[in-house]
Amino acid sequence: MTSEVDGGDFSPANVVRILVSTDNHLGFAEKHGTRGEDSFLAFEEVLRTAKEQRADFLLLGGDLFHDNKPSRNTTFRCMSLLRKYCFGDDPVSVHFCSDPGKVFDGDNLTVNYMDPFLSISLPIFTIHGNHDDPTGSLGPKQLSSVDLLHSAGMLNYFGKAYDSKSISIEPILLRKGTSCIALYGLGNVRDERLYTTWKDEKNVQWKRPQGADVVDPEAWFNIFVLHQNRVQRGSTHHVTESMLPSWLDFVIWGHEHECRIDLEGGTDGPVITQPGSSVATSMTEGESKEKCVGLLEVFQDQFKWTKLPLKNVRKFHIDDVVLSEQSSLHPAKPMEVEAFLHAKVEQMLIDAETEFDRIGPILDERLRQPLIRLRVDYSGGFEIVSPQRFGQEYIGRIANSSDILLFHKRKASPTPRRQFIKGMLSDIQRAENDQEDVQVPDLVRKLLEKQENLEILPVSGLNSAVDRFVTKTEPHAIVDYVESQLKEAQRAVKKEREDAPTLEASEIASICERLGRSTEGSPTPRLFPDGTGVDLPMDTTPVAAAGQSSSESESPHTARRSSRQTTRKASKTRARSGKPSQRHNVGKPQSRHAPASITRGRARTRASELALESETAREESETWREDDGEGSPVEDAVDTARGSRKRGPKGFKSSRSARRRNAGSGSLHSRYDID
Repeated sequence: MTSEVDGGDFSPANVVRILVSTDNHLGFAEKHGTRGEDSFLAFEEVLRTAKEQRADFLLLGGDLFHDNKPSRNTTFRCMSLLRKYCFGDDPVSVHFCSDPGKVFDGDNLTVNYMDPFLSISLPIFTIHGNHDDPTGSLGPKQLSSVDLLHSAGMLNYFGKAYDSKSISIEPILLRKGTSCIALYGLGNVRDERLYTTWKDEKNVQWKRPQGADVVDPEAWFNIFVLHQNRVQRGSTHHVTESMLPSWLDFVIWGHEHECRIDLEGGTDGPVITQPGSSVATSMTEGESKEKCVGLLEVFQDQFKWTKLPLKNVRKFHIDDVVLSEQSSLHPAKPMEVEAFLHAKVEQMLIDAETEFDRIGPILDERLRQPLIRLRVDYSGGFEIVSPQRFGQEYIGRIANSSDILLFHKRKASPTPRRQFIKGMLSDIQRAENDQEDVQVPDLVRKLLEKQENLEILPVSGLNSAVDRFVTKTEPHAIVDYVESQLKEAQRAVKKEREDAPTLEASEIASICERLGRSTEGSPTPRLFPDGTGVDLPMDTTPVAAAGQSSSESESPHTARRSSRQTTRKASKTRARSGKPSQRHNVGKPQSRHAPASITRGRARTRASELALESETAREESETWREDDGEGSPVEDAVDTARGSRKRGPKGFKSSRSARRRNAGSGSLHSRYDID
C-alpha cells in the first residue's frame, strides 16, 4: 500500500473518507466545577470536524464513556450531541455489504443509516474499550452502555468478543465506487487472556471478505481497530505489533492516551497509528502531548493520512525539577524553596497563555485554565510543601489548583529485606515518579500471586472479579464469582463422594424459612468438612422390636433422655431446698462491684440453666418421635424440603409454642449464613 493517493480513475466518488478518534471518555470529571465540560467539548469538536471534513463515517476506537455505567447527565449529553451532528437528510454514499447478523448484536441487526425509520447523515462505527466494556449477566447477552446507543440507532457497535477463549473477527464490508473497505474490530479483552488465546492457543480467527457482493478478497483495504495495551505494564502479557497479520493494511490502536498519530511500521507489517485520547484523564507525560484526530482517505489500495489537531481541549503542561541541583536552594531555607516553586509555576502559566493566543478563540473560556503538574524531587533533606496550601494562589487560574505539585524521591536500591514490598508496590513507586496510571486489579494480582494456598479461587478469575467490582461498579461481581467457583468445587467434591448427603440451595432456603418461624433455639447446624451441605441433627435409629432386652433395644437418644431426666430431678431437689431459682434472675443486671467468685458462680449457674432448658426442648422433640411417630421441627422441615413426608399433625403447634417459650439461645438461622 502507498500513502499517497494516485490513480487514473481517481475522483471524490471513489474515495472513502474516514475520521478517526479514540478514547473520548465522556463524563470524565463531570462533577468538577472547572473540568466537568472538558470531555463533551472535545467530543463535540470531533463530531463537528467530521462534518466539516465531509467524512463518510466516524470511526471510534473504544472508551466512548469514561464510566462503565455512565450517569444520566453523561448519557443525555452524549445522545444530544449525536442527534445534533449525526441525524440529517444528507445521503450516505458508502454501501454496506455485510450480513448484519454476523457483525452486529441485539435486536437492531442493521446498519443505522439503512434503517428506513431513521435519517442518518453521519454514521459512527465503534468498538468498546476497557471503560465501557460489556458487563452483567453471563453469556452472550452481556451489555455495554454502547449497546443502548446502538439499539437506539445512534451508532453502530461492533467488535464484541463473546468468548475470550475462542475469538472470531468478522469484518464490516463497505464500498464506495471502486474502493472497498474491510473494517475489522475487536473490543477490549483482558490482556493476559487475549495474549493466551491469540499467541499460545492460536484461537483468533480472521474472516476474509466473502459473499455475492464481494469482489476479489485481495482488492479490499483492510482496517483493524483494537483497544489494548501497546506496552507492557507489570508482568502481564499484551498484544504486540508482531502478532498482527501481515495482510492488514491499516491498524488503529486505542486505549493508549499518548498521541502518536504519525504513522509507524509498514515495512513488513501493517501501518499503525495511535491517535490517543481527546481529553486528559490523568496527570501523565503522555497526556501532555497535543490532542489530535486523523482523517483517513482510501482510494482502492492507496491511502492518505492527515493529522488534525483539536483546539477545544484543555492544555496540559508538565515539568520536572530537582531541588538538590539548584545551587541557590538550601534545605534549611524552606521559604526560598517555596518561592522558587512559585516562580516555576508562573513560567508554566505564561507558556500556556502563549499557546492559547496562538490557537485563537475557543468555545469555552474555562478552557483557558490549563492543567499544570510540577514533579519535584526533594531528595537531599528538603521538606515537602503542602500542595493544597500552595495551590490557594492559583484558584481560578489553574484547573487543578489543589494538586499542582507532586513530591517524590529518587529510588534507592532495595535491600533483600524489602524485596517483597518492592515487588508489590512497584507500580505505586513508578506512579510517584513517572505518574503512570495505577490499576487496582494489577495490585491485587501482585498480592494474590504471592499466596500459595489459593486452591478453589484462581488468581486470574478473582482478579477479573475485582476489576469488575472496582472499575465497572458491579457490587456483586466478587460475590457472584466466589459463589460460582464454590459451586464448581462442590460439584467436583460431590462427584468424588457420591454417597455424601447434601442439600440443594432451594432445600436450604426452605429449611431456613421454616426454622425462622418455628424453631428458635435449635442447635447450630454444622457443615460437612468439604462444605457441600448442612449437617442437621437427625435420628434414624429404628425402634426396638418386641422381645429385645432394654440394653439391646435402647436407642442412644433414649439413654441420653434418661440421663437428662436424672439431671432435672437433681435440679428440682435443689430448688425445694430453699435456693432461689436462677430462672427468675435471667436478664437482671448484675452488680458492678460483685466479687469475682460470685460472678463466676452466677455464670456457671446461668450456663447450667440454659443447658437444662435446651435439654428440655430436645426431650420434647424426641418424645414427638416416639409417641407420634413424627420428627422434631428441624427434622420435619428437612423432610418437607426433601419431599419425603408431609408436615406433622396440628397437635405439633402446642409443642412448638412450648419450645419457643423455653428457647434461650437465639434462632437457628441467626447463627450461620446461607445465601
